[in-house]
Amino acid sequence: MYDLDPQYKTEDGAALRIWRDAVQNNYQTEQQGRPIFDEAIYVEVITPGSQSSIPVFEVKRIYHESAGIDPTTSEQYKQYKKFVDAFESDESAGGAMTGTPLKEWPELSRSMIAALRAQQIYTVEALAGLPDTALPLVGPDGRTWRSKAQAYLDFAANAGTATAKAAENERLKEDLAAANGTIASLAARLDALEANKGSLSAIDLSPAPEAPEAVVAVAEPAPAAGDGLVLAGSTKSTPAKAAKAATGAII
Repeated sequence: MYDLDPQYKTEDGAALRIWRDAVQNNYQTEQQGRPIFDEAIYVEVITPGSQSSIPVFEVKRIYHESAGIDPTTSEQYKQYKKFVDAFESDESAGGAMTGTPLKEWPELSRSMIAALRAQQIYTVEALAGLPDTALPLVGPDGRTWRSKAQAYLDFAANAGTATAKAAENERLKEDLAAANGTIASLAARLDALEANKGSLSAIDLSPAPEAPEAVVAVAEPAPAAGDGLVLAGSTKSTPAKAAKAATGAII
């Protein structure tokens, strides 16, 4: 965990407690078939006399080498950079914690883990990479433990490849099932459109015949007064006819 006492003091009187911790990297754990952890650096800011909660910030994340990602920092890192840098340069702060923590390796007992941590060895990778000159730090069986750690990492790497492929196959199956569902939905919609098209084709959509034009009777104008007499049997009288009729009457 971390020391109970704060290690640094800011200009405004706040006390800082800084420590490292391991944070599991789920993606790399799946890819490599063993627990993989990144290293995180935390800063706890303690304000004297404050009754409110004490804020804790993750100021830096150091990713496991397999991730291929450069370390990232937060906004609070800029504020407390000089203290974090001092913490990182202090050898007593601890060694690298990226990789598989010792507690995640079932081979080790709690006492063995405590002994290794006392020598600044926090991960299986660190144990597997110990040089010959550092093996006495582990104890009389240092070489054996280093070989076991190397064998564990090799085995996990092979198992991780199989695990990653299996996980990828499952994702591909899920994607294929989703694609098949989409295709089935589109096919159903197409069938419905085809059915609607058949219903519409049975309907007579030709234009309706035009209505015949109405016959309008135009009345002729009535004869003006003095145009002459209207004789029996005649539907119309003209001045010439009227004069002729009058001549016949006189004779």
